[in-house]
Amino acid sequence: MPSRNGRAGAASRPTSFSVSPSRSMLRACWSARRPSAVRLTPRPPRSKKRTPSSRSRAATAADRVGWVTKARRATALPLIEGFSAFWRGDHRAAVELLHPARLIANSFGGSHAQRDIVDWTLTEAALRGGLSDVAEALAHERLALKPHSPINRAFLMRARSATAATKLAA
Repeated sequence: MPSRNGRAGAASRPTSFSVSPSRSMLRACWSARRPSAVRLTPRPPRSKKRTPSSRSRAATAADRVGWVTKARRATALPLIEGFSAFWRGDHRAAVELLHPARLIANSFGGSHAQRDIVDWTLTEAALRGGLSDVAEALAHERLALKPHSPINRAFLMRARSATAATKLAA
């Protein structure tokens, strides 16, 4: 005899079922077992001191939101300003803004790749801004962490050539 899915001999399976019963079903079972809806043990009276008022809950939530906003501002604002300076072409300002921000960049979360972008932008800004010593130091620092990275090696080569060019010009 064919089953629901049309295959002969296949066991019919329910299409969906719930492992956990719903609250209304639990309440119905519970009230059916207990003839009266009276609690067996009375609840202790609630003290107004223990229950915070809606005004104090709102103040607490506002304090939390204020703290989060301050923390995000402290982390995100230098990064945004540094990236904006880089985009405008003010590379020295970008270095000044991004260099201290990279030490706190892990507080905004994100992946290692996103934090790498901060370091790469900082190194590129140092190269374009004529700060070849800073760029070389950053490239060496990155190579110490990832010695086989072709991007870090390219940054080091560019920084060394910029340093050599500056020494020849002087």
